[in-house]
Amino acid sequence: LMFASNLVAACEGLAMGAKAGLDPDAMLAMVNAGTGRSVATERVLEEVVSGRFAFGAALSVLDKDVTLGLAEAATLGVPMWALEQAARVWRFAVTQGAGAEDVTAIARFMERWAGAEIRRSPK
Repeated sequence: LMFASNLVAACEGLAMGAKAGLDPDAMLAMVNAGTGRSVATERVLEEVVSGRFAFGAALSVLDKDVTLGLAEAATLGVPMWALEQAARVWRFAVTQGAGAEDVTAIARFMERWAGAEIRRSPK
């Protein structure tokens, strides 16, 4: 659950920065030097920035895990307001046919909504 929300938030933040004209490598370096650092920013977003989109897990599997986690939280009576918002993003991606794609494909949705790509400039 936490990874799923971290990845959504990180992709949103980088898409916003890309729209503002910031360099993706510089953004990741800044985030990873501070309190925003997570597995999503340290390892997964490299796949987005490089354009490979191949972290190794299917988007549908993460969507399933998030759905199961939220169901357990509901059973326990634990509110999950922030995680429910991230779950909506994962569910939307699956309903749009991206379920078989890598989890990093979630960034493509953020990019479309922001109107900017989170990619490293070719050297």
